[in-house]
Amino acid sequence: RITLVAPEPVFTYRPLMVAEPFSAGAPRLDLDALTGRRGIGRHSGPVTAVDPTRRLIRTGNGEELRYDMLVVASGASRRRARPGSLTLGDPVDVPAIRRLIGDLESGRCRAAAFIVPARRAWALPVYEVALLAAARAERAGAEVELTVVTPERVPLEILGGRASRAIGELLRQRGVAFRGSTFPLAVEAGGLLTVPGRPVPADAVVSAPELTAATLPGLPTEARGFVPADEFGRVDGRDDLYVVGEASAEHVGHGGIAAQQAETAASAIAALIDPALAPRPFRPVLRAAVLAGDEPLYV
Repeated sequence: RITLVAPEPVFTYRPLMVAEPFSAGAPRLDLDALTGRRGIGRHSGPVTAVDPTRRLIRTGNGEELRYDMLVVASGASRRRARPGSLTLGDPVDVPAIRRLIGDLESGRCRAAAFIVPARRAWALPVYEVALLAAARAERAGAEVELTVVTPERVPLEILGGRASRAIGELLRQRGVAFRGSTFPLAVEAGGLLTVPGRPVPADAVVSAPELTAATLPGLPTEARGFVPADEFGRVDGRDDLYVVGEASAEHVGHGGIAAQQAETAASAIAALIDPALAPRPFRPVLRAAVLAGDEPLYV
C-alpha cells in the first residue's frame, strides 16, 4: 500500500517554468488523477515532523500517519536572492519577467543582468532565460547589453568541459557577455554590484532563487540543514527511511538528479521486499536540454 502525502493538489514541472515568461506554460499534473490511475492513496495534509523511532509522520491537522518505509522529498525553500531582482521560477515574478522581455524587444530596456547568486544554486535556468531573451531581442532588431554573472569559473561548470564550451559558444553567438568567478552582491539603480570587478550595467536583474533547507523536525541534518544519506538514499543507514531531491545534502538542484535519487531509493526498497532484486547505488548522470531560442541544446 502506497500513500503520497502532499498538500498541493497540482504537481508543476519546475524545469519548464523558465519558459513561462515566453508564453510557454510548464506542464502541470493533477495529483488526485495521477495517484488514482496508479492505485496510490493520497493525503493532502502538510507534514510537520517525522518520528523515525516510532515510524510515524505528523501532519498539520494533528494526525499521525504510520509507515513501514518512508521516502522524504520535502524539497528546499526558495527565496529572492537579492532585493530588487526578479526571481526565476517564482510565479509572482513571471509577469514582470514577461514585461522585461517585451522591454528588451522594444528597446525600452537596454541592459539586463542574469545572475547565479551562489554556488549551490542550479544555474541552468539563468543561462536559458539570458539566451531566450537575447534571441527575442535579436529577432526584433533591438541592441541590448545582456550579461550572465556567476561564481562559476566557466559557463555551466557542473556539466563538464564539452557542455561548458558549447554553452559558451551559444552565449557568444547571441552576444551575451559572461562574468565568471564573480559573486553578485546587490542591485542598485542602473547596475549590479559584484565582487570582484566593476559594477555590471543593468536596468533589470533576473536571478536564480537561493535554496535554503526546508527539512522536517526529527530528521538528522548537516551544517547547512540538508539531510545526509548514503549511496542508496538511506538516512542514518536505516532501511526504513530515505531522502531524495532538494532535501538531500547530495542534491545539486536538478530535476533529473532527483528522479535518479528516487529510482535508487525505490530499488533499495524493492530489494528489501524481494531478495532476488539488487539495489542500484546512486551514480548520478547530469543531462539537460538547454532552451536557447531555436532547437534545444542537449548536454
